[in-house]
Amino acid sequence: MFSREKSMNKAQNLSLSQSKVALQSVLPVVGMAAVTAVAAQVTVPWWLVPITLQTLAVMAAGVALGAKKGAASQVVYLAAGALGAPVFAGLGAGPLHLAGPTAGYLLFFPVLAYLFGLAAERRSSVSGWLIAGAASLATLVVGGLVLSGFVGAKAWTVGVLPFLLAEPAKAILAMAGSHLRRKSA
Repeated sequence: MFSREKSMNKAQNLSLSQSKVALQSVLPVVGMAAVTAVAAQVTVPWWLVPITLQTLAVMAAGVALGAKKGAASQVVYLAAGALGAPVFAGLGAGPLHLAGPTAGYLLFFPVLAYLFGLAAERRSSVSGWLIAGAASLATLVVGGLVLSGFVGAKAWTVGVLPFLLAEPAKAILAMAGSHLRRKSA
């Protein structure tokens, strides 16, 4: 009887331990999805494509959580928005945001977070900065291509050019955070 109780206690402890590990893995992912949602509300109104702190939060997700968990946080963010949570810029919600003018930018978020996670994990700061710069520009290109399906050639003047200074600045901030994180670790 005693050995049965002991094995039940071990099973309960193992279950609690597994739950704690699962929670420790999920909370940062959900937390960065929430940070992205808040950052999306910090906006400068702009025609079709608002200027927000959203991409900085996406980049920071990759830097803070690593490539895979950073990308997962953005999948959670997009799923929450598609399911009706008001997480997109201007408290937007619903699946149409993932098929509208800003869809290219939004759908690239998991890739952007993943690439910033890779950039932050690189031992060589040069390769990390190159990955970060390329990822930042790729966001604009993908977003601009999708936007051009809605507004034609204007996409480049309203969805890419206004961001050519802001996005690299955000990338520099996110990567600076990765260097600070590395030094404190």
